[in-house]
Amino acid sequence: PCHPQGLNEHALEVTRDPDHRFELAIGLRRLDLCIEILSDPAAEASLGDGISSKWKQVMQMESHPSGGGSSGGCLRLITVAACFLFRL
Repeated sequence: PCHPQGLNEHALEVTRDPDHRFELAIGLRRLDLCIEILSDPAAEASLGDGISSKWKQVMQMESHPSGGGSSGGCLRLITVAACFLFRL
């Protein structure tokens, strides 16, 4: 769904559904939060088979020049890749 950024931020604060939180975090380019959500064992169980595609989304966003990467982006991308590989 397309919501103004302020509403997405508010929804991110109140929703407890891992899938919804992840989609909001992706939309807000909050890669740190995406990684946190995907690293939570409870969320992993809730997301099931879809977790692999979500890790791929995070890696694609982090590796894209406009993906919000910073000077530490390379290290973070390695971390994301390692998390993804160990979760397969």
